[in-house]
Amino acid sequence: MVECRIKICSPSTVAVRAIHKFKLIAKYCGSKPVLGTSTNILELRTIAIKKNLMYFISHIFVGKIFQTASNLNSLKARTIVITFAFLPDIPVGFIYLLLGRANNRPFWIPYNSDWIGVRETHPWWAATWEIPHSLFFGVLFIIPLVLYLNWPKIAIVSYFSHILLDLFTHTGEWGVKPFYPFNYIVNGFTDAWAWPLCYMMISWIILSMMIFVAQQIAKNRGKTIRSKFESANYEKADDLRI
Repeated sequence: MVECRIKICSPSTVAVRAIHKFKLIAKYCGSKPVLGTSTNILELRTIAIKKNLMYFISHIFVGKIFQTASNLNSLKARTIVITFAFLPDIPVGFIYLLLGRANNRPFWIPYNSDWIGVRETHPWWAATWEIPHSLFFGVLFIIPLVLYLNWPKIAIVSYFSHILLDLFTHTGEWGVKPFYPFNYIVNGFTDAWAWPLCYMMISWIILSMMIFVAQQIAKNRGKTIRSKFESANYEKADDLRI
């Protein structure tokens, strides 16, 4: 025997859900869609993936700023600093596929609406991105890890920069819980992952300029250190002559 459960929604609930989905489509497309027109869902999911990747790239740019400013020499050290800038978002990639699979989406690519209520329906999944975005995790795990392995300390700053940026660039359902496991959500002022490409490009240009400035500062600092070292050697040479 097959048990069928029918959930009857009030007209107001249906209207609210319809408006919410309408807003989600508008976020993905970067403009408001026209009501009554058919929307290619696969195209929307493709746009969603691209926008999440673009936001991922933005974190890499931020990590590059810290890596450049620290003037690190080894490839390993530079890689660590840049990786720590996007490290908190790595678990989201696995949850992305699990959520798409759970909702029977083609290619396991979830709709944006599938994320609504994930914290309540899949608390263990949600914990995999809540924990890395928690300040407690950063203090109790990331800082000791970096110090124990003797990695560049600037990697700690790179990691916390991710949490700081997400506090301001995630709203509503995607708001960050900086004091997880405490249920306190910071509602930012925008969803940067949903920005149109032109806005994202502007942010990349600004970040690229910051990388250039950091590079110049690192070069000048290196010249200053070398000049002080050379002057110290000259003084020692003069003392030996005397």
